[in-house]
Amino acid sequence: MIRRFAGFLIGWNPIFNASKLKYSIRYANWRFDRMLHSPSTLKVTLTEKAAEKVKLAMQKQEKPKSGLRVYVAGGGCSGFQYGLAFDDKTDGDHVIDSHGVTILVDEQSAQYLEGSEVDYVESVMGEGFKVNNPNATEACGCGHSFKPK
Repeated sequence: MIRRFAGFLIGWNPIFNASKLKYSIRYANWRFDRMLHSPSTLKVTLTEKAAEKVKLAMQKQEKPKSGLRVYVAGGGCSGFQYGLAFDDKTDGDHVIDSHGVTILVDEQSAQYLEGSEVDYVESVMGEGFKVNNPNATEACGCGHSFKPK
């Protein structure tokens, strides 16, 4: 269980824009009663294109040592929404390396993100990060929120 959470969520556009990562969350005093996943078994990946965009954004924001936190928070049209943030590792985090980028996932989010892939998509509608989540049974029309299995 999360005992304390403080932060801001990324805006409501259908895909995450790399320039908005600076307006992301900060976690404070995370504590968990138990781990649901072994740190070595959680699988969350970035595509090569997403990893390149993350590295570029880290350089622009002068945060080369930070990790990319991928998280799930309550809210959105379907019940849960995704978030991305540059952050430092905290106790209880899963730490995953994908194409040279350190991915940080808290235990609460891990149960919803297992097997997910973060991609960077460019289309007529815009460009930004998109989470491909095999655990989502429904997704909102905005593409930002989902309903888990």
